[in-house]
Amino acid sequence: LNLSFNQLEGEVPREGVFKNTSQFSIIGNQNLCGGIPEIQLPRCSVNQESKNKGSALSTQALLIMILSILIVSILVALIVVICWRKRSRREPINRPATPLLSVGCSRVSYQELLEATNGFSASNLLGEGAFGTVYKGILHQHKNPIVVKVLNLQNVGAIKSFEVECEALRKIRHRNLVKVITSCSSIDFKGNDFKAIVLEFMANGSLDKWLKCDSSHHLDFGQMLDVAIDVGNALDHLHHQCESMIIHCDLKPANVLLNNDMVAYVSDFGIAMILSDTMSKLGFVQATSSLIKGTIGYIAPEYGMGGPTSPEGDIYSYGILLLEMITGKMPTDELFNNGSSLHNFCKMGLMSLQQLKEIVDIRLLKQINDPNKSQNMEVDGDDIIWKCFVAFIKVGVACSVEVPFERMKIEDAIKELQAIKRMCQNHHIVNQSNC
Repeated sequence: LNLSFNQLEGEVPREGVFKNTSQFSIIGNQNLCGGIPEIQLPRCSVNQESKNKGSALSTQALLIMILSILIVSILVALIVVICWRKRSRREPINRPATPLLSVGCSRVSYQELLEATNGFSASNLLGEGAFGTVYKGILHQHKNPIVVKVLNLQNVGAIKSFEVECEALRKIRHRNLVKVITSCSSIDFKGNDFKAIVLEFMANGSLDKWLKCDSSHHLDFGQMLDVAIDVGNALDHLHHQCESMIIHCDLKPANVLLNNDMVAYVSDFGIAMILSDTMSKLGFVQATSSLIKGTIGYIAPEYGMGGPTSPEGDIYSYGILLLEMITGKMPTDELFNNGSSLHNFCKMGLMSLQQLKEIVDIRLLKQINDPNKSQNMEVDGDDIIWKCFVAFIKVGVACSVEVPFERMKIEDAIKELQAIKRMCQNHHIVNQSNC
């Protein structure tokens, strides 16, 4: 091996061909050192011996430094996150609420809702539902009372219900749909997640309350017509006038609210279904047990058999609501335990005047016979009022038939009810102020 005159430098190996001087030649390389004694090169200095190891050591040092910096950075980040979480749990009421509804209203915090409802006290409690509790309150920035619907996040489906209701309320605006003020997604004083929707307060409560009142506070027929038309208009808007079709899925008297002027508002969209454009064109979406959760007595019969969710399901509930208003009987009344139903009960009542008088709410009959309320009625007004009752019941029966596609269209139901109202007004059976 001839390595002569190559200006080599560094330590000459002692192994392999470099064991025997006859096997190699390195003359003319002034900067070499070490090697076997026979070649008589100077000993290598300490720096020279470690020169070859230097690059390897520097690489290892660089890697160690990078790993150290990375580990320290991760530890610092973890410490910051832990400290932030502890602080947020200690001071939850100062955390701003996350606005989930694009309604152009100011945000509210958990602390503001806590103060508005007197600490969510029993005296402010309005009621409880499947997914939460409802309180009355007053926010500092609002003069009028509000309703705070607090979700019970321990219940299965509560968060999904909250998201659905927020999405539904974000998409709709109508005079007969409850107005949402804002929403709150925050943390309570215990560090638990807190979700609530803030709604407009309705001074006259729910339709359910009015249907259970005594005669002196019961709805008169003119008010029933107004409520029926208002609710019908709300459904027509949800089904046909929204960007995406919305099916309420839980229409019942408890979810119809009345304001100071007895105008009806449909509320509680916790299990509503928002159909995509494709689904809307098809007119339905296949139901599953995890999606369809209506109220017994009001839920469409096809839903109980796994049928599709459709506008006709809401129309069935609407028909039952009309029949309950005029008869004063709930669809779950013990009268219907023998296989009968409110629908069949009313259908049979249409067969004769005598049967009709047996199914109409006795509180309505008392109002008809009240001389103070009937003094302006025309001579034939008594016959007209019974014709109006028959027409009203026919709408309820037509909307609640068992076969979905045979049910009356909501727009046709509204027209029929408006015609009944005009007839009553023309004969002074209801006041013009009930328009």
